[in-house]
Amino acid sequence: MAEQNFNEIEVDWDFMTPMESAFWGTTLALHAADADGGLGAADEALTRLRRLCEARSGRPNLEDEAAESNVYMTYDEFVIWYAASHRIRYRRDPAYKPPTPGQIDEAYKRYSLSRESFY
Repeated sequence: MAEQNFNEIEVDWDFMTPMESAFWGTTLALHAADADGGLGAADEALTRLRRLCEARSGRPNLEDEAAESNVYMTYDEFVIWYAASHRIRYRRDPAYKPPTPGQIDEAYKRYSLSRESFY
């Protein structure tokens, strides 16, 4: 966020969890004397926190969450849902890349097979 304008920072703030916003704000305040006002330090700290949360997360893959919820989606519906859900979940990762059509195809196969396993 250090390279972003105020509106982008505000949007990112709105999408932070309460824990993330408290952590980011505290780090920003602790580094207020930095040349960038603490934005770089706060962003780096939040990135590290999110990596730690990902490493500790037991959250299932997107396609498994969809299968477990027992929501049937056609392939065309799945493509739209998966691309949007993928972007929402992983957009904060600096190395984020949207899923390729091949990755979406594989995810749909796993979704289809998982639906049978759950129900």
